[in-house]
Amino acid sequence: MRKLALYLHIPFCKQKCKYCDFTSFCINGETKIEKYVEAICEQVKYYAQKSKDFEVTSIYFGGGTPSFIDVRYIKEILRVISENYSIIENPEITLEANPGTVDFKKLKKYKELNINRISFGVQTLNDELLKEIGRIHTAKEAIETFNLARDAGFNNISLDIIFGLPNQTLKDIEDTLDEFIKLSPEHISTYSLKIEENTVFGRLYKEHKLKLPSEELEREMYYTIKEKLKKAGYIQYEISNFAKAGYYSRHNTSYWERQDYLGFGVSAASCFNEVRFTNTEDFESYIGNPINNFSENEMLTKDMIDSEKIILGLRMLKGVDEDLFFKDEWKEALQKLINKGLLKREGENISLTDKGLDLANQVFVEFI
Repeated sequence: MRKLALYLHIPFCKQKCKYCDFTSFCINGETKIEKYVEAICEQVKYYAQKSKDFEVTSIYFGGGTPSFIDVRYIKEILRVISENYSIIENPEITLEANPGTVDFKKLKKYKELNINRISFGVQTLNDELLKEIGRIHTAKEAIETFNLARDAGFNNISLDIIFGLPNQTLKDIEDTLDEFIKLSPEHISTYSLKIEENTVFGRLYKEHKLKLPSEELEREMYYTIKEKLKKAGYIQYEISNFAKAGYYSRHNTSYWERQDYLGFGVSAASCFNEVRFTNTEDFESYIGNPINNFSENEMLTKDMIDSEKIILGLRMLKGVDEDLFFKDEWKEALQKLINKGLLKREGENISLTDKGLDLANQVFVEFI
């Protein structure tokens, strides 16, 4: 059977971060949450009828803050999935969580639902920076929450760190990484801050009120992250992701390997049977009609598919098979990138060089 990854978008947050451009809402009260989950379940059931030839390998709850809503809603979504899809034995089931939205009891309930991977959005362990970017937790709470997850039985935990934050120093990065390494999570995701237009930071940037690190300092932060995590035994298997052996994110890897995936919820994207579509971003519209309510919908051509295989495949450090560059214009572009020292050829495999990796972390799509 063909592989299929499922993504569930939970757009609710206690407080929206100043840098966040994802579709998310600060909603109090259970009524809208309940209706939203009902809409997701309706969409899940609908696409189950189109997925008879597929086997689910991973399930991912992203947001927003999935841990913000009551566990019973997560349980209901998982029930509907299990009753309507063929699922491999021991699939990867990830739930994004923010420190300050979970306790030991809640984490134990997640474990009982067979959620086997937790991804904590820590971002930094500098309390002043946490407050400045709009996070609701402190460094102490983040560490305590990590330890609670361990006590609850989670042996696959991912932590996020953002570099290039306003007023962030290299020491901030080093201190956060040192603490992360002491905690010894199985996976660490590192992201360079991107200023998005429709965010608080976007507005402040336009008003020249945002003091960002220089490009040189941001590059130094990235090099520091790479070196520290390498020395600590983490493998950089993708541009922004590091993991201990055996703990690569199966769900995200399915995107980069261009497997089929279905996204449920507002603004969730899918690539299924060579059609790419994205659900509406309008909350009320989605609740009223979760079926075939798209903001984007396009049939992919062979050229588009081949290009995606190259672009997405090169995100991973293992690279791609040289046979993908079968067109004359692609072979020409490949050689130019090799000549510039951005790509390298190893046997029949093409992958990023260190120089290419550094550039890719900034503007991957532009240089490829």
